[in-house]
Amino acid sequence: MKKTLLLLIGLTIISCGSDDADNSSEPQTFLEKYDGMGFKMLYSGNYYYFFDDTFFLADIYEYQENEGVVRYCPMFKEGLNSDDGNITGYGESFTVTILKNDTNILAYEINSFGIQTEKLTVNDSGDILTVLYNEGTDDEGLETYYKIDSSFSSICN
Repeated sequence: MKKTLLLLIGLTIISCGSDDADNSSEPQTFLEKYDGMGFKMLYSGNYYYFFDDTFFLADIYEYQENEGVVRYCPMFKEGLNSDDGNITGYGESFTVTILKNDTNILAYEINSFGIQTEKLTVNDSGDILTVLYNEGTDDEGLETYYKIDSSFSSICN
């Protein structure tokens, strides 16, 4: 009886331990992997920051005004987003849909007076972000951003 009880306890411990090992080997999604990271385009004031949260993306841009540099720091969530006129230029709401969030790619579409898609990838070393806009259309474009150490809150406060 004691041997049977010890055998059952031993099997229970082994089976519980194997579940933990299986969960830790799951690959991280793009947003999990790059949570809190920022990337900046060289020689411009354009930035991307990623968050594994409700608001998953900040697409920052800065421009020169008479008083100096002005930064606009919109954050995007999946679903309905509101616009104060700085994103679409019209002050209208728009919808964001995440199309893919796997280990290497974050792809989403923005629906505001038409659909714009963006496909983001980061190189193997994690320091270069490539953004492909409207893939396969006449409006297709490609931009490159470089990892920065500055936090989102230090850029947009």
